[in-house]
Amino acid sequence: MLKDSLKRCYVIACNRSGQNPNNQFAGHSLIINPWGEVIAEAGESEEILSAEIEMDLVKEIRKQIPIFTDRKPEYYN
Repeated sequence: MLKDSLKRCYVIACNRSGQNPNNQFAGHSLIINPWGEVIAEAGESEEILSAEIEMDLVKEIRKQIPIFTDRKPEYYN
């Protein structure tokens, strides 16, 4: 699970798979929902990873964890 401060969006993490003459790559790309749950994970070989992104879930979580209430725009350049 991701830390609470990061649970406000989907995370799509790509990782290279396979190998080249100098490296072995692990693969295991991930799609993680805003609650920090892995909803799709690739294996060690090349593949296409897909999942359904629920934008209503993002809106729901942002209502529960209002990330913009602590902003101080007057301090930004």
